[in-house]
Amino acid sequence: MNSFQAAPKPKPGNEWGYFEEQRFNITIERQTLVEFFGVQVLPEVPRSVEDICTTENRAAAADDATYNTLRLMDLAGRRVIGTYMAGDCFIAHLLQKMGFAEGRRLVLMGHEWPFNMAGMKTFALVDVCIVDEKGLPILLVKTEKREYRLPEAYLVMPLVAAAVAAFDKINYSRCRSLLPKFDEITFPAIAVHSGTQPYFYKICISRQFRDVVGSVQMGQATSMTVYCHHPQIEQCYPSLRMTCVDVRREVLRLMEAFRRLIMSGEKVNDRTQKQRRCSPDAFAYVCKETVEHLLLSAGSGEGHHHHHGDEKSTTLGFEFPVYLVFCPPFSPLRFSITTPSPLAAIRSPTPRANPRHPLSLSVFFIRKQKLPPPTDLPARVDRD
Repeated sequence: MNSFQAAPKPKPGNEWGYFEEQRFNITIERQTLVEFFGVQVLPEVPRSVEDICTTENRAAAADDATYNTLRLMDLAGRRVIGTYMAGDCFIAHLLQKMGFAEGRRLVLMGHEWPFNMAGMKTFALVDVCIVDEKGLPILLVKTEKREYRLPEAYLVMPLVAAAVAAFDKINYSRCRSLLPKFDEITFPAIAVHSGTQPYFYKICISRQFRDVVGSVQMGQATSMTVYCHHPQIEQCYPSLRMTCVDVRREVLRLMEAFRRLIMSGEKVNDRTQKQRRCSPDAFAYVCKETVEHLLLSAGSGEGHHHHHGDEKSTTLGFEFPVYLVFCPPFSPLRFSITTPSPLAAIRSPTPRANPRHPLSLSVFFIRKQKLPPPTDLPARVDRD
């Protein structure tokens, strides 16, 4: 029997590799600059990191902040025993310095999220991540900590596992807020090779893929494609990495383009959510206007809104059917009986087609939403 057809076993996300790539039929597809970032020309380096692009080494640093950044970069690029965590410190420091963690976001190191695999609970660990004020993931980062270079799958598959756990985390949070779950979420991710060489990824997790990962049944077919962009500068400077000023500048320009891509994806999603939002006062306002319209139009004088037949002054005014009087109180009663929750009735509009964006985030992009049944609500609320 083929080893990939054996009964699935739960495995921590940081141990995912070639076996999971084959089992879940995961494909890594490279994209060009235009396909991945949606731009033909990279943006310039932001001012916050301009100083490290004009300084050759830390000995020539003009201030302590530049010196500390360049020293972390040197330690991350060496990859000697005792300095493996320097790569995590460097990428976390760089993300903070470039504005990836603006507002109330946090840059965390060594963070883990639980998820289910093969019917059992396990966890996914990322070296660096960015979370929002609710603790929901925005960016996932995995760094290489070996003296020799690993195959790409051994860095990407742990990111896929982390994206699965992040998918659960986001939908669980929405379920607690009585919001519909996302059927598909695309997470931005970075894999750092050789200490300072970033590769950029877009990992799209669907509910169908998530169910297959968590299922104990064998033979369920699934597939997914991870889109990536590899910097082309490594072909010109394969061994210099970010120690060369020219390479450093190009890497930072790519990271700035990735930051803008994430921010633009979030703005598209926020705008979509506002369009779908329905005010809870709308229903009461319609009932109030109906009753007011009925009472004013039934009075004497010119009536209300000058309805046809209301020009003559009579004691009856404009005659309404009697059954319309019972419609306003009957409508709330009907919704309270047929709908599990008033908020669920308000927040379940028919989804409209959304324009695709180069980076679809749910925090990013919603392809389709379904309202979870009341039984899906968590029995208890865990403290973050």
